[in-house]
Amino acid sequence: MTCGSCGGTVRDTAKFCPWCGASISADAKSEKAETAPAETEITAEKISEKAETAAAETEKAAENKSELGLKFDSGKQLFVPDPSAGKVKIPEKEKPSETKAERTVRFSSKRGKALLIAAIAAAVCIGAVFLIPTYAAPFLKYSKAERLFRDGEYEAAADIFTELGDYRESAGNILKCRYGMAEILAEKENFDEAAEAFAALSGFSDSDEKAAECLIRSADTLLAKGELDAAMSAYRSAGRDDLAENAARSQAERLAETGDLFSAAEIAEKYSHEAALEYIYTGSLTAKDGGDLETAAAGFLKLGDYKDSRELFGECMYQTCEEEFRSGNFSSETVRGFYEMGNYMDSETLFTESAYENGVKLLESGKYYEASLMFRNSGTYKDSYAQLHNALYQLGMSLRDTDSASAYSIFAMLGNYSDSAAMKKASANGLKWYADGYTSADGFCTSEFSAEDKLNVICTVGTDSPSGSVTLVISLTDSGGNVLSAECGNVRNSSSFSAEIPLNGVAAGNAEIVISIKDSGEVLRKFEITVNAAS
Repeated sequence: MTCGSCGGTVRDTAKFCPWCGASISADAKSEKAETAPAETEITAEKISEKAETAAAETEKAAENKSELGLKFDSGKQLFVPDPSAGKVKIPEKEKPSETKAERTVRFSSKRGKALLIAAIAAAVCIGAVFLIPTYAAPFLKYSKAERLFRDGEYEAAADIFTELGDYRESAGNILKCRYGMAEILAEKENFDEAAEAFAALSGFSDSDEKAAECLIRSADTLLAKGELDAAMSAYRSAGRDDLAENAARSQAERLAETGDLFSAAEIAEKYSHEAALEYIYTGSLTAKDGGDLETAAAGFLKLGDYKDSRELFGECMYQTCEEEFRSGNFSSETVRGFYEMGNYMDSETLFTESAYENGVKLLESGKYYEASLMFRNSGTYKDSYAQLHNALYQLGMSLRDTDSASAYSIFAMLGNYSDSAAMKKASANGLKWYADGYTSADGFCTSEFSAEDKLNVICTVGTDSPSGSVTLVISLTDSGGNVLSAECGNVRNSSSFSAEIPLNGVAAGNAEIVISIKDSGEVLRKFEITVNAAS
């Protein structure tokens, strides 16, 4: 179809002329449609004419190419020549190249925008890669920890806050979490653990008060179970000494009401020594009135000078021991009873007599060491000195096969008694030093002790040839394998020395005492004692 304004050829479907921009009317399209059949007949003359016209138009278009290029507007959708340049008819075959140029320009513009958008998106992504771990991750963890805290998951929340370190209020929130954990322990009645948890937060909120409350609750629980000592300790840890004393006082009063005054005294000692003495005194009087003189005497003995306890002790003990002594059926406890009465009535006389008679009985029964102790107690009564030597000789003879060192020491100390010199030589086995000794409690020679006694070991040491001084060790090994020891330094020939060992921590049962030389470890003497549990 031909444009009616410039004569240029346009497509049948075009609404505007691509050469001059003129609107293609519907009439023109209709006219072409009507005339189209007339051109269907092609002659050689028409072909030649069209060829010449096309050549001329092509040459003219080439001359105006640069001018058309300058007047090209890339911002419009159509190529519109400047009207002042005149109307030019461009051949049909050149339109595709121009159209391609137009498409290239359009495509390049869209691509530039796409590239710009892609670059911006890439920058955002790259920034996010670095910004999210740095800023978003701690924030998300913090938020999660806050949520856990609100839900009562204090331990999990504390772990996250701890991981966050100094981020925001993490440090303070850790304390809040631990406080919450302690509260949960208290709610579950785990008072010991709760008290420890609150104590670890000392100074934070009311943790100190909470710790004390939990300790008191724990003490109440222990007291209900009958664990008084543990309960008192918990009360005192909570700063409530008054509650500790009240607990002990209440228990002592309950025991006293049942008549168990001596047990009440033990409890009362935890809060008042004076109250304990009064319970013992009352208990001893009750025992005396009931005819239990032995129990009464033991109670008054413990009281010492409290009120008239000393006189009452003498009265009870004398009556008990005197009856046993007259019957002839008495023991070392009876002898000790007379010893502890001192000069009460004729107690001193009865002490030496009972000690001698008890020594004779022990010697006859083969208890040579115990017999020697009783003869030491009897002093100069009758032939006590000779009986002492006899008891020691018999002891040495009994030890020759089982403890030659002790036998050697005993015979060495006996000197010329009987054939002790020969027995000493036979038991020597290369030994030069010797030592013998005996045990006592408060001056009373005995091999039986209570945990309340202080053991005294009195020794004599010698040597067959001149020698420098040595250090001797006196050791006690109890039934539990525990060892207590004392050293005596600068010991020379014919020296006498002693050592005192408290027995309050010694296990009850049989114990062995050993006298040895420190540097060489050479054992000189062994003997056994018995430790009874505290009454």
